[in-house]
Amino acid sequence: MTPIIARAIAASSSGDRSIALVADTKQLQALAAKVKKLGPNSPHIRAGLQEVAALWENRIKSNFRKSVNPYGEKWADIKHRQGQPLIDTGMLRNSISGEVRGLSIVLGSPLEYADTHQNGIRVKQRMFLPSKERGLPDKWKNEYVKILIKNVEKALA
Repeated sequence: MTPIIARAIAASSSGDRSIALVADTKQLQALAAKVKKLGPNSPHIRAGLQEVAALWENRIKSNFRKSVNPYGEKWADIKHRQGQPLIDTGMLRNSISGEVRGLSIVLGSPLEYADTHQNGIRVKQRMFLPSKERGLPDKWKNEYVKILIKNVEKALA
């Protein structure tokens, strides 16, 4: 997107010998107009966010099968029964969902006891969502950036 030279002025009307180059930035202005339209109503942006939400939802459910938190750290073992933590009935794992709300991705579970395990309230903590304090794992950030750049490029094409 190189600006086109609209005109070169060799001398001003007052007779001094200054020179000026005026660049046509219509392409830049068109790009700025497209960027302004990148919002929750852009089908490309929405598709990118939905792709990320689905990817992260599947990653969380996969972590249940591996008994690890989003950072790859193993969950505490269970003592009162055989098997893997948080997979007695699979209800919590199966309740995890991701959705797009505006320009936000919301992941979570509607079950009352989800925060008990996520935050370790009266039980060993077995975090299944990234924490606010630690932020998104690098792998998640990289996926987000890659997918959104791809979709922004589509929207601006």
